[in-house]
Order: sequence, then C-alpha cells, then structure tokens
Amino acid sequence: MPVVSDPSHAAAAAGAASAPAAIPWTGGDTLSEVTGKSGTVARRFDIRAVPTARRRDALVGALDSVYYPCDFAFSTPDVVAGAVRVVDFGPVQAGRVRLDPVYVERTPRQISRRSGDFVFVPMPLAAGPGQNQGQGGVQGGGSRLRLRQRGREADADGTQFAFAASADAYAYMHDCEIDAVTVRIEAAEVRSRVPHFEDLTATAFRGEGNAAALFMDYARSFCLNAASLDGQAGAVAAR
Repeated sequence: MPVVSDPSHAAAAAGAASAPAAIPWTGGDTLSEVTGKSGTVARRFDIRAVPTARRRDALVGALDSVYYPCDFAFSTPDVVAGAVRVVDFGPVQAGRVRLDPVYVERTPRQISRRSGDFVFVPMPLAAGPGQNQGQGGVQGGGSRLRLRQRGREADADGTQFAFAASADAYAYMHDCEIDAVTVRIEAAEVRSRVPHFEDLTATAFRGEGNAAALFMDYARSFCLNAASLDGQAGAVAAR
C-alpha cells in the first residue's frame, strides 16, 4: 500500500486538542493476536515496538489488515503515535485506534480490490472539560475527525458521530493526535435494517438525549470492553 506523502490534506481538519492518554497496550513489529482470559482473540499493533525507519509502513500495513486498504498522508515525517486493537464478533468489529494527525483516503483503486463491504464508524474519545469518557480514561480536549463522502461532510467528536461506506470513495482527517473507538459492520447487516444507508454517509448524528446518544455511549463501552468479553457475550453485545 503506497503512503501518500502530501501533508497538506491533514491541515484541512477542524478542531484542536491536547494529546489523548496513551493506549494501555503494546504490540510487536507486526500485527499480533492475543487471547485474553475470556478466550476472546484481539488483533493489535503498536509502533512503539517498531524501529523508527519501519514505523510508517508497519502501521499502514496493520491498519490495512484490520480494517481495509486506504491511503495515508501523515502530517509529520516521523510517525510517533500509532496503535490499533480490534476484536471481531461475527459481522461486527469493535476497535480502538490512536494516530498522529493524518489524512486517510479510500480510493476507487482500493475498492476494486474487493477488500470487503463495510460500514465504518470512527468515534473520537473526547469529552467536555473534566469529564471522563468510559474506561479509556481520556479526559477533556476537543478531538475531532472530519469525514467526507458523496459530496457531504460531517465532523465526529465527543458529541456527534458520522459513518462511511467502504464500497464508495471517502476521506477523513484530523489535525491532532487522536484516540478513537471504531465500529466496523458488514454492510449487508446494516442494509437489512436500513436499505439505503449510503444516503446517510458523512452525515452528523448529534447525541443529545436521543437514539444517537444511546448509540454513542453503547458503542464506546462495547469497543473499550470488547477484549474482556467472551465470544457469547460479545455476540450478544454486537446485536
């Protein structure tokens, strides 16, 4: 997977935040599988265990493997923050990712590789001053991610979410180090409930005393606790 080197895209992201707390796990030079006490298998990767010269390529390879292929344009020459952990429960994947400022693009070339058809929901772990957002321990800040697809644009932060469809070209960006949970769902599962969900991609769903708020709270908890769930509990939670 080629890595785009133009850092100008990342500057287009809105918002600024202090660096999130470190993700409490370490990985190896390549993506690894770790079985927890519950028997659940988590795939994870952390660039802190990788020599500096190989970090960028290793990180992109890990992200491509756990999600699907995209192009990455990091805004700094040296990648400092890069970690990911995912747990799969059937058609639903719960993840957490920490990244330096980056512009990420899903292109027609990658879509043609038939790397799966998914709905992707990235949700930055950010809260109001002094508030705690679940077991991730990420406090304060204003982490924000901007998502673009089908001519629409929406921000995802601690107050609202947006999603993308991997079968269409899209891009997202953030101009500060970000710590986020991610939900990846097989598109067929979503389509069986919302037949034309593609019409809602890159649309902001604000979580203020409504169903969106319930989804955001549940998704955060699910992703942060996924590695401790056994297969049966995870399958129930993923429903």
